[in-house]
Amino acid sequence: MLTLSPTLPKRLQRPDDVPPFVITSRDVEIVRRIDDLRCLTSEQIVRALRIHEPQTSHQHVLRRLQLLFGHHYLDRPHHQHFHVSAFAPTVYAVGREGVRLLSTATAPDPRQLWKAKKNRRITASFLRHTIETAEVMLAIEEHATRHQLHLIDHSALRPLLPVDSQTLDMPFRFRVPAQLGVQHLTIHLQPDRVFSIAGLPDNQRLNFALELDRGTEQLSARKLTHKSTFTRKIVGYDAAWRVGLYKSQLGMNGMRVLFVTTSLPRIKGMLTVQKKLIGDRLSSMFLYTTLDALNEHGPLAPIWTSTQQSGISLVPHDIRA
Repeated sequence: MLTLSPTLPKRLQRPDDVPPFVITSRDVEIVRRIDDLRCLTSEQIVRALRIHEPQTSHQHVLRRLQLLFGHHYLDRPHHQHFHVSAFAPTVYAVGREGVRLLSTATAPDPRQLWKAKKNRRITASFLRHTIETAEVMLAIEEHATRHQLHLIDHSALRPLLPVDSQTLDMPFRFRVPAQLGVQHLTIHLQPDRVFSIAGLPDNQRLNFALELDRGTEQLSARKLTHKSTFTRKIVGYDAAWRVGLYKSQLGMNGMRVLFVTTSLPRIKGMLTVQKKLIGDRLSSMFLYTTLDALNEHGPLAPIWTSTQQSGISLVPHDIRA
């Protein structure tokens, strides 16, 4: 198990002498962006801001990040120095003052302050998973914006949910009764992200759940009680569809589940397990691609594969043209 060294690398230590500064609307947007995706590298922050403001200065953003970190609006998770080089972009999470900045109440939610404190101790594996999830979501936002589409991502979806779901602490967590063979139990599913793409003809909205697969989870399993396996996810999403949970909890008539994984052989194994579990039922609901394909061609390109076909696009061809 990885443990912290007695002394953190200098770039992860908060400076003693920090010059005063005045919070700007850009600073608020930086903190909001990081809070929405939990963790972002400095390069991802610049990239996120440039989606809607292409002239954003890289150096100016880095200077603001230094000040926001120095004044406790942001934190630099400690475990990042176990898996990135000294020259890699710094990873940021929201700090205690950032929570207060984003709070709409007189006093910030104690649970959010606890999460901000916990951000400093995020494990290396969770950090890698979170950064790669953010990479996928930024790519989707970039390409949606380029095609004059609108990404409605996770927290922005809450006001669109059924009234009862809007008040839930975790509205995108599904609790479903499931069965595998003679096993009957309740499965808890929490996608890495739930999002919609809007701006399509006839006010159509396409809904998706993202599952980032780093190739570390077991694909097949004889029991659903294993903590996190691909089998558990397929059985769970299938069960959620059969009981109408997407409609009742999210107000969505349909939702595709996107698996972004490490390699084509990994996809082949996932397709084999899916067909074994549910056959060709819901074949168009589960789509697969690799992170390399997504980075090379873009998430809206025909890079997605199902058990029935390959070359699938998330949006109609005339939208991408």
